[in-house]
Amino acid sequence: MASLKEQLNGRMDNVLTEMAHKCGVHDMRLNFKKLNDMLYIKFKQLEDTKSGLRDVLTYQKYFYPLQM
Repeated sequence: MASLKEQLNGRMDNVLTEMAHKCGVHDMRLNFKKLNDMLYIKFKQLEDTKSGLRDVLTYQKYFYPLQM
């Protein structure tokens, strides 16, 4: 009986340590918040690049022929 109790306690300790290493809801919220911030910056850079390219094309279309 004592060996069975020891074996059960050992398994419970293993389960508790495995559960402690798993990701919790709070950790997932923090990860998604960081991901959201990173994606916001990335899409902001993309929008800045698109508007810059649009400005360059507009300049070439309307003002570059005037300089020549």
